[in-house]
Amino acid sequence: MFAISAISTAYAQTTSSLPVQTIRLGNVTLTVEIANTPDTMQKGLMYHSPLTFNQGMLFVFNPPQVATMWMKDMQFPIDMIWFDGNGTILHIEKNLPPCTGSDSSCVVYDGNGQVSSYVLETASGFVDHFSIDNTTKFVFITPGQSTSTTLPHFMVPEFGPITVLIFAIAITSMIVVKTRLRLS
Repeated sequence: MFAISAISTAYAQTTSSLPVQTIRLGNVTLTVEIANTPDTMQKGLMYHSPLTFNQGMLFVFNPPQVATMWMKDMQFPIDMIWFDGNGTILHIEKNLPPCTGSDSSCVVYDGNGQVSSYVLETASGFVDHFSIDNTTKFVFITPGQSTSTTLPHFMVPEFGPITVLIFAIAITSMIVVKTRLRLS
C-alpha cells in the first residue's frame, strides 16, 4: 500500500500483530493500527478485513516526507487523511476505490505533494459522516496522560545517524571477533 511495491499476500488478514493506539480526530475516537516500519507500511491494509468507523490504520513517517499511498490489493474503499506533525490536516482523499489490476493501473495518492508526518486510513465515508475538514485536529490518547500529537516513543522507528553508527560498530566488532577466532 505504501509507495509502489509488488509484494502481495494471497490471504485475507483479519487480525494484526501491529501496535495499536487510540487517537481522537475532532470529536471521534478511533483505535488505529500503527504502520511505522517499511514492511508494515508497504503492506498497509492489503487483504485486510473492512474497517468500521471507529477503526483505522495510521502510517507514521519519521522523518516527515511526501507520503505516497495506493490502493493495491485492497478489499474495500477508504478515506485517506494526511497530517503534519502537529496533527493539522494537510490533505483529504475520500471514497478511494480498491485497485485489483496491475501495479501500473493503480492510482498513487501523494497528499498534494505536501510533507507529512502521518497518513490516516479510515472506512470510506468516515470523513463525510463525521464532518472532518482541514480545521479538524488529531491527537494521541494515552491512558492516564494528556493528549498529544507525539506518538509514544516505543512506536516510532528511529533510523538516524546514531543508530547507523551503532549498527556499523556492532558489525565491525563481530567481524574482528570472527577473524581473531580463525587466527587462534
